[in-house]
Amino acid sequence: MAGRFESRILKPNMTEGSIESDLKDVQKKLDDIEKKQEMMNKLYQLDRDKKAKMGERPSTHVHEMT
Repeated sequence: MAGRFESRILKPNMTEGSIESDLKDVQKKLDDIEKKQEMMNKLYQLDRDKKAKMGERPSTHVHEMT
């Protein structure tokens, strides 16, 4: 994936406007990823809360054998 961005960045004929456009696209993609991560974290927290109310162990619980 980095190679794809490097090949676009290294083109000498890119204008400042196209670079700014690419930066905006990348920033939007990062924002979308952050929103998805926040939603996933909320869903995981809701699942943990539900399991805790039902008396189950959360799926992230590590049980040590003794």
